[in-house]
Amino acid sequence: MRPLSLVIALSMASVLGAQGRPVPLTPTELALAYARAMPYKQFLATDTTRAADWSAAAARTAASVADVVRETPPPAGQWRLLVVAENSCSDALASLPYLAQLAEQLPAGELRILRKADAEKLLAARPFNGRPATPLVFVLDSAFRERGVWIERASHIQDFVVANEGKIFDDTLWAKVRVMRRDDNGRTPLREVIALMRNAKAPDATPAKPQKAKSKPKLIAPCKVP
Repeated sequence: MRPLSLVIALSMASVLGAQGRPVPLTPTELALAYARAMPYKQFLATDTTRAADWSAAAARTAASVADVVRETPPPAGQWRLLVVAENSCSDALASLPYLAQLAEQLPAGELRILRKADAEKLLAARPFNGRPATPLVFVLDSAFRERGVWIERASHIQDFVVANEGKIFDDTLWAKVRVMRRDDNGRTPLREVIALMRNAKAPDATPAKPQKAKSKPKLIAPCKVP
């Protein structure tokens, strides 16, 4: 398990814009984005290209979620996970089924998802190494305040990719990533998202009320699918 300080450092680093300055996202902006986002089951139903892969991933989640929640219970309170992701992305497959099941176990918790084309501002505000990266997971409290973000991959896998991308053959790199994902079975994304919750102060008791808003979709480069 990664030290909590490293998880927190990753979260803090990800809130910096391209010039190294924080890019604020207000609770109102996040509430509006959450209101536009689709529930997890709707996300699965909107694109059947990798339906078998998502179904297989869902079948593997129960043991990991049970183990991690028993080991490190999420803090009390109402938490929401606002995610930017695509069905075709292998990084999303490696984390979202687990996080969606975690959200189902939280009091009034829910995981909702926006496509990249509908979340350009969120992606621009929370880049990884200067680029938009998905899945992007916002941990929100009951007042839609941002309490942390989790980006793209489990930290040990992200470290491996950053250290080796461009240095070894792509086939070798992504074959190793697939093995690391299989061995981890979603446990590290669960631990890291729960760590963000535990590091945050107690959520507000009075939730903000999300409102409907119109958005103009814009295209963003697709996620790598190793």
